[in-house]
Amino acid sequence: PLKGQLTIPECVTSIDEDAFSDCDEVTGVSLPVSLCDPAGDSFSDCDKLSGFTVASGNTWLRAEDGVVYSAVND
Repeated sequence: PLKGQLTIPECVTSIDEDAFSDCDEVTGVSLPVSLCDPAGDSFSDCDKLSGFTVASGNTWLRAEDGVVYSAVND
């Protein structure tokens, strides 16, 4: 099972719904520059997940206080 900090590889551009659901041991997720389309519930029911970071240079997403938002039209 996945544990601790999860780093999504740079080649990933989207994450499907429920892709990481119920990963109870994941504590944080780092999203790459390449990611432009994460499903809203990709990480549902991850009880220990405390937040996300978005790689600098990602023009699609931004993280604020560990929460991911669209950076488009900001």
